[in-house]
Amino acid sequence: MDPISTLNQAMQVLRQQLAEKEQRGERTASGRKGASSMQPGGPPSTAESLPDAIRTRIDTLRAAGVDDERQFFRAVVDLLLLREFGEEMANDPSFQQMSEWVSECLSEQLDTRHVLREVIRD
Repeated sequence: MDPISTLNQAMQVLRQQLAEKEQRGERTASGRKGASSMQPGGPPSTAESLPDAIRTRIDTLRAAGVDDERQFFRAVVDLLLLREFGEEMANDPSFQQMSEWVSECLSEQLDTRHVLREVIRD
């Protein structure tokens, strides 16, 4: 599977998980600011493509000695969500909670865990 297809699948799963969470009335970063104030799919602060940004982040973590698959998954989820909601959300505690929640949900499901492994593989 090519990286773009894999990323598109991962984003679709993320959007679905977020929609389900919102339907259940759980608080998300969007619950605090309102969807209209966010910039879905807004341009990143760098010109780096998403696959390149993911590869750079994973390579940085590996160079630092990280070998925990969960940390790699979380890094991918963070990048995807920041691209979706805008980088200004990065330091918002609600965003961090949502990112952790989404990462855990994705990691628990065999099919999405497989997609994430495809994204982070060498």
